[in-house]
Amino acid sequence: MSVEVSRHRTGGFRKTVKKAVEFHHKSVCWMTNACHRKCVPPHYKEAELSKGESVCLDRCVSKYLDIHERMGKKLTELSLQDEELMKKMQQGVTPAQ
Repeated sequence: MSVEVSRHRTGGFRKTVKKAVEFHHKSVCWMTNACHRKCVPPHYKEAELSKGESVCLDRCVSKYLDIHERMGKKLTELSLQDEELMKKMQQGVTPAQ
């Protein structure tokens, strides 16, 4: 493999990793803001979270992560199906309807 091809592949990989990190950062920020708005009143009475606030935050984050994991699995599944379909199309095999 030539050095130029290797650089090209590495650059693409770095861009992909950078986009993934940015996506996860935005997702965590969104989750934090959404769960905070839902579970913590805007005016704090105490420095520490109440038991109810803690439980609410725990459940909110848990639900968010569960949905995030399910969506990731489904998108991976769909991506693999698309790849398989593309391979078949490149081989000249028509997909069954």
